[in-house]
Amino acid sequence: MPLSPEAIERIIFRLEKVDDSIDAAQDAVTNEDVPTALSHIREAAERKHRVISLFPRSFREVYDIFYFLDLAADTATSYPNGAIGEDVDIDDLIENLGQSLDDLEYFDDEFDLPDAMQRMIQDMIDWFRGMIDYYRKHKQADPNLDATIPRDRKYGYLAELDPTQELSESFHYLDFMDRSLFLARRRLEKDPPDYTGAAKFLKAAEDNKHLLIDDLRGRLNTGGDEPPEPGSEDLPKHPYHV
Repeated sequence: MPLSPEAIERIIFRLEKVDDSIDAAQDAVTNEDVPTALSHIREAAERKHRVISLFPRSFREVYDIFYFLDLAADTATSYPNGAIGEDVDIDDLIENLGQSLDDLEYFDDEFDLPDAMQRMIQDMIDWFRGMIDYYRKHKQADPNLDATIPRDRKYGYLAELDPTQELSESFHYLDFMDRSLFLARRRLEKDPPDYTGAAKFLKAAEDNKHLLIDDLRGRLNTGGDEPPEPGSEDLPKHPYHV
């Protein structure tokens, strides 16, 4: 499921806008200006979401589901250790988990998925049902819960969706950009703010953005150095040639 050259060029353009916001956030962190840094981090996240709109529909439809699934998993496995804020109680936590479960069940019901993908989605559904049942019964965190369980499943889903692995590669970098921006914001929301931690995660977001751009540019250049076929030298270049 390759991206068209036009889509790749537009994605790169929008990723460079994300870079502008990350740079501004890094400058604000250096100056210990928390409100400005948080504003630019939110802007970077919004601009990154515009990138998602340029990917195939099958990719876009699951990206948000997986994003909120990760957020719910992180919330559940960190509660009540302060990572989600003191204003979030156990009922809020259960509601957030339930919303992710609803998304997964809707996705499973509405789309005719291959057997391998159905099994992966069902694994995630079972994971969330078990987590919700646990919190309803115990009203406290289970130290044995592992937030990486649904993360592993989603990469398997993308491998089934796109055997070329192009979507999986893009998802990997975008996912870690999301994660790093989220963690940078959390570090700045601490009392007192953790400027060193925020700077570290902003750098991670920036690095993954550069890796994604390099990967996309590599796709544009694939095959660009191959010799022309005999007799083709006088033909006009393909408009997608780079």
